[in-house]
Amino acid sequence: MEEKKYYAIKEIATMLGVSKSLLYDMVYKKKLDVIRIGTRILVPEESLQKLIAA
Repeated sequence: MEEKKYYAIKEIATMLGVSKSLLYDMVYKKKLDVIRIGTRILVPEESLQKLIAA
């Protein structure tokens, strides 16, 4: 079984050099697919790849 990788908003902000608020805004506007676990927001690796490619 293939292991899936998920990233926290803070990790992505650091990797891409953008603000967390920009990413949260993208989540709010449904421009970034996420998985919510309780209050935690996780971004699947494939969503991150789409964001980078755009």
